[in-house]
Order: sequence, then C-alpha cells, then structure tokens
Amino acid sequence: MRVRGSSGRVIDLRGATVLGVGGEARVFDFGDPSLVAKVYHKPSEERGRKLQVMLANPPGDPMAAQGHTSIAWPVEILRTTDAAQRVIGFVMARATGMHVIIDLYNPVARRRLCPLFNYYYLHRTARNLAAAGSALHARGYVIGDVKETNVLAGDTALVTIVDTDSFQVRDVHGGAIYRCLVYTPEFTPPELQGKDLSRTDRSTEHDCFGLAVLIFRLLMEGTHPFDGVFQGGGDPPPYEERIKAGWFPYGLKLRAPFLPKPMSPSIDLLHPGIRRLFMQCFEDGHRDPGARPDAGTWQAALKEAEDALVTCAANDQHRYGGHLSSCPWCERTARLNGRDPFPSQQAVQRGQHTPPSLQRQTPLPRIGFHRPPPAPPRPTPLATRPTRWWGVAIAPVLVLFAYLANRSSGLPASPPKQAATERELMARIDKLEKDQAVLRAAQPQTGPRAAQVPQVDLNKVYEIPVDDSAVRGSKNAPVTVAMFSDFQCPFCQQAIGIVDEMLKQYPTNIKFVMKQFPLRQIHPNAEPAAEAAIAAGKQGKFWEMHDELYKNGRNLTPETIKGIAEKIGLDMKKFEADRQSTEVKKQIDAELALGQKVDVRGTPSIFVNGKVLQNRSVEGMKAQIDEELKKKG
Repeated sequence: MRVRGSSGRVIDLRGATVLGVGGEARVFDFGDPSLVAKVYHKPSEERGRKLQVMLANPPGDPMAAQGHTSIAWPVEILRTTDAAQRVIGFVMARATGMHVIIDLYNPVARRRLCPLFNYYYLHRTARNLAAAGSALHARGYVIGDVKETNVLAGDTALVTIVDTDSFQVRDVHGGAIYRCLVYTPEFTPPELQGKDLSRTDRSTEHDCFGLAVLIFRLLMEGTHPFDGVFQGGGDPPPYEERIKAGWFPYGLKLRAPFLPKPMSPSIDLLHPGIRRLFMQCFEDGHRDPGARPDAGTWQAALKEAEDALVTCAANDQHRYGGHLSSCPWCERTARLNGRDPFPSQQAVQRGQHTPPSLQRQTPLPRIGFHRPPPAPPRPTPLATRPTRWWGVAIAPVLVLFAYLANRSSGLPASPPKQAATERELMARIDKLEKDQAVLRAAQPQTGPRAAQVPQVDLNKVYEIPVDDSAVRGSKNAPVTVAMFSDFQCPFCQQAIGIVDEMLKQYPTNIKFVMKQFPLRQIHPNAEPAAEAAIAAGKQGKFWEMHDELYKNGRNLTPETIKGIAEKIGLDMKKFEADRQSTEVKKQIDAELALGQKVDVRGTPSIFVNGKVLQNRSVEGMKAQIDEELKKKG
C-alpha cells in the first residue's frame, strides 16, 4: 500500500513493519526514527474532516523547547494515491523509551522496571501531565476518554499523551463538534456515567475529574480514589456506582459506606494543598463540576508540594512532605515486610530491590535494574486561563506497542553506570533550571499564573527582520517566509521540503529567511552546525552547507561537518576561523533572542509575513501565502 502525505511525499507501506494492530487501526514503521503512520481499518469522511481540523489547529506543546513531544498530535494526513485521495490515516510522533503510566504508580511494576523512580519523580510526572492537559484545554480540546493506558511516561518524568484522534474536537471555524464516543468508567465523572456519548458534548470539567484520578493514583501508590473496604451487605458496588453516588472514602462531607483499605497509604501522606484539591474535586465537584480544579491549578499545587519534599536520613530515595514528622516510606516498608516502595540505591545495585518471589515470577536481566533515571527536567507549565481524559474500546495501537516494547527491548548495550548520588542528581536539576531560565527570561508575565511557555497569538503579526540571516528566493518578493530552525530537528528537515516546494511554485513572490534556533539542551550538535552554516555563508555557500547539514542531521559530528565543508569547496582555513569567531556566535545569540521575542516555543517555527504558520503542510503554507498575496493586490 502506497499513501501520500499532506506534505506531498509518497510513503510506501508495502513491506513496512507493523508495530501494532488494534480494533481501529494499524501502526507502521515506515523508516523514520521519529515518526510512525497510523492507518485506519475503516476510513471515513468524518475521520478525515476531524484530522484536518486537528492539523490546522495544533495545541501548544509544553515540552517542545526540550525536544520532547507531550502530545502525540497528527503532523501529517495520509491519503490514498488514487484519484479519490481519501483520508485513511495520519503521521504522528513515535513514542519510544516510555512506560505506560501504570507501570510507574504501581509499586510492584515500578520496583521491577524503574526502581529509582522515587516520590519526587512521581510528583514531577503528575505535574507534566497537568501541563499537557492545560495545553490541550487552552485550544478547546477535550480528551474525553481519560485512562492510564493513554498516558506514557519516561525515566525522566516526561509525559506523552497518545490516541489523540479519539479526543473531542471542535471546528473553531465551522462550528462542527467531533465527539469522543468512548469512556472508561473508573475515570469518568458522575454526571457522564451511563450517558449516551454519541449525543453528549464533553467539557474540560469532565476531563478534570479523570485528571484528578490519575494524579491521586500517582501520589497514592496506585490506589484509586474510590477504592476501599465496603461496609454494606452483599457484594461491593462497581466503581461507576461509587463515583455516581460520590462515595469518596477519604471525604469529610458525605458519609460513604467505604473505609480506606488498610494497606493503602494514608491520605495524610499528601501535601495539605494537594489534599484540599482532591476534596474540592471529589466532594465539591460531585454536585458542581465547575468546582473541580483545572489543570493549571494542579500544576501550581504540585509545584508547591514538590518543593516541600524532604529526604529521609536513612534512605535518600525516600522523599516525603515536610509537614510529616517522620518518613512514611520507612514505616510503609516495615508494614509491607521489607518490600520498600522506593528501594535505596545500594539495594538496587545489589539486586535486592525486588523480593525473591517476584523475581521468580517475572525475571529480568540485572543490567536492566542498574541504570538510575536522570534528574527530571524542570516542567514548563502553560498559562492557566479558564481553559483543561479515555475503555470500552481496545487499547490504542501506539500505547500497546510502547507497552510491549518496554518489556522486550531497551536494555543498555554498555555496562551500567553506578547510581548517581543525591548531590549529583540535585546538581543536574539545578543546571537544567539555570539553562531553562535563559529561555524563560524574555517571556511576559500576565498574572499569578503567568505562562512559563510563550502563548503564540495566531492572529498577531510579529516583526521578524532579515538582518544578517541567509535568504533564498526573490529578495523583493511581497511575501517573506521566516523559519526558526535546528539542524538536528527531524521536523525541520520535513518543513524544509515544504518550503522548497513553495519556492518552486512562487519563484518571484516569496523569499525564505532562515533563522538559527539551536536547542542547546537537547541537540548538542545543532549549534556547531549553525556556526558552520553561517561560516559557509561568508564564502557564499550557506545554502550548500545548509542542505548537506540536513541530509546528515542524525550524524552531525565535527568530522561530518568538516567533510561537508571540504565537499562543497570551502577555504578551510577561513571556514574554521569564521566558525570560531565572535561575530558568528553573536549572530546565533541574536537569532535565539529574536525567537524568544516572537514567542518561538520549538522548532520548526514558521512565520508568513510575520504571522505564525498554523498548518505545516504544502496545502497549509500555500493557503497562507495566497492569503498574503491577495492582501498585496
């Protein structure tokens, strides 16, 4: 099967590896390490229209500047190659090196798969989850079917939400609503239990219930907020009946026929601010959905709780709230007959972090246990304007693939490093925070919940001067296409192909301006590549260097860059001098600063006559260029 992407490229799926098969679609590996293709078993016109609306109005991604995809959004629509050109699927980011979130909040799975993922990391995971939810709600999207299998998390507490094509989507232009037709009872708010979802418009308040359930499970060792010991006669009612009745065992206002389970953590474990929000969601929000805390409120409260964590003197993997007088994890380890929820680094190094019975049931090579997770990156919450999950259906294909892959592969090829000390971990966090402060410095503050990531105004015309940047096309063209780019970014390489197509279609009407925006924290070779391109430009060969750098984007070593310079015929002595010059470094710093000024959140960021390109496809860019040409008469 051959399909055509909205970028114009043809993708041959004949013989492509099938990563997973679900009830609705198959997911293919088509040779791109950062992308996968999802193709529906039964495509429909409605699915096609929904995908087009999603592609035209993507949400901001709170971790885009870090090079991480928090929301696996469609980046390209796939059509048949025949005359009908039916929409049959889409391309999305590949989620690799991630765990289904249940593997991190379930203590048995966590000890086995990621034993050094401590309570601090669980807080950061919850906080990053809230950031992704806030980003979606800011654009009017409702996740709908909130559940743990649609949330992935990595060793550094970064989160990715998948199965985005099942969201409730509203067409902001035409007004059509594409509803989410599935739900998972234990994550569904009381007012939706038993409802006909084909006739029900969902709201962000509904998502906020599911979000709170996931956060509760992350911070309470996997305990569901409506789980407990039934005090009535007969069999205990299912979760949906408990939720509908508001039987929250930890509540203070409604007497529930349930008591917390004896082996569940005490609610007192939680930071007081977090406890208040759970009461607000599950008690006040039972009758008044509007009372539920939104995603931004959770971000702020989780930040406060995270900052209040202290370290146990007996085990530096034990983190707990400073409001407690003693370490609850030491007490819990004793109650669990030595099964430590957060085993010490020494226990992990000795292979003593899983009880023998569990090791016999699910053996793994010891090498898989010794790699300590790096310190989690500082989250970058989005603004919390009044803006902020999923079942009945078969688990999404991509989630299934990631879930299985994490069990069958991923062992490090080299000997594991010794577990980092607490001091080393904190030093890494401090460095990340200082690095990110540079990116946050130019952002406007708009109130107590001011955005930590710029909010791009899609209608604003940003001033983007050419200055010393390289230009391709007609210098006197009425339309300027400016792109902030990173030579290690695979999405930038795709975007360049679309720009090249536009230059062919509009040879006299557009000029293309390249701005350097190397993501220094995650792409260590991007800045040296940018220096090489600007240095080559001083010999009139910027674009020759530019094209070769993108062709070698996965292997931009110093040797590769030097080889490219020789290949395109540069004066090597002058090239090396220019690369190391203050002038070149100042130009890169200036273009980075300009990107921050015009609210660039990641790469590629493309502007057409100063307006953000909303649809990064051939059709989308062409439409925006045509609109600008029409204005010029």
